[in-house]
Amino acid sequence: IYPSKNQTDPEDDPTFKIFKLDHDIPICESVSPNSSYRWHSMNDEQFEAYRKRLEDEVCAFMDEVEKKEGREFDYLISHHAFTNAMAGAQIVKRRHAEGKTKVKHFNFVHGTALKMYIKEK
Repeated sequence: IYPSKNQTDPEDDPTFKIFKLDHDIPICESVSPNSSYRWHSMNDEQFEAYRKRLEDEVCAFMDEVEKKEGREFDYLISHHAFTNAMAGAQIVKRRHAEGKTKVKHFNFVHGTALKMYIKEK
């Protein structure tokens, strides 16, 4: 599942879905050719609604795929070190509470994000 304000769910490929947005993809960078919408422009309620909707849609898609395939996911991969990682952790926690304890969470982070993290120490 990935976010887009422009794309729609594919009609010929059931292996992914679009997390539909009514705004650009939220970003932290000060400059981007793809978005002018910043995370810090959201208030707490808007951010929590975004994160919760992402969690709900990913869980619903995982449930749909598991039902079709007849087995649980082995792992969940999130990309970037902010909202997706938070949502991934919540998804694993939620699924474990539902008795689906097989899934493990891995987070892919670019080197620049790791450099920024080190500077925050």
